[in-house]
Amino acid sequence: MMEIEKKYLIDKIPEKLKLPNGINIEQGYLTSPEAQETIRLRKKGNKYYKTWKSKGLLIREEKEVELNKAEYEKEWTSVLGNTIKKTRYEIPYDSHIIELDIYHGVHNDLITAEVEFKSIEQSELFEPPNWFGKDVTLSAEFKNSNLAFNGLPENL
Repeated sequence: MMEIEKKYLIDKIPEKLKLPNGINIEQGYLTSPEAQETIRLRKKGNKYYKTWKSKGLLIREEKEVELNKAEYEKEWTSVLGNTIKKTRYEIPYDSHIIELDIYHGVHNDLITAEVEFKSIEQSELFEPPNWFGKDVTLSAEFKNSNLAFNGLPENL
């Protein structure tokens, strides 16, 4: 499956924005950012996943399978780098869903929003809400795999 996704920094969440219930996410990486393919383990609520992503920024191939808890815990022992911990809020916006991520732990000062698209054209026409900050889609240092290995970018 092809993933087309933009990522933005968020300086401040508007006070009037009503956040739905969030879901806690913990993820780690089985490959370094230099690898030809990113392999990620993720616990999202009480579900477990293994994901493969191709290199790229705006467009990447993605394959995901669900694991059981025992499979996840066995593979988790091979995680490299820091664990990404965040709370995700899925917010409807026009015909899209904004995935607002508030990071915890070593990435505590980071808040991002990601929006997925069905086509490149749709991504180019997207008008983000005025509370979105800088578009960091093409900035590799803000990919979660790079955050796990390199920490927060200095230009945050």
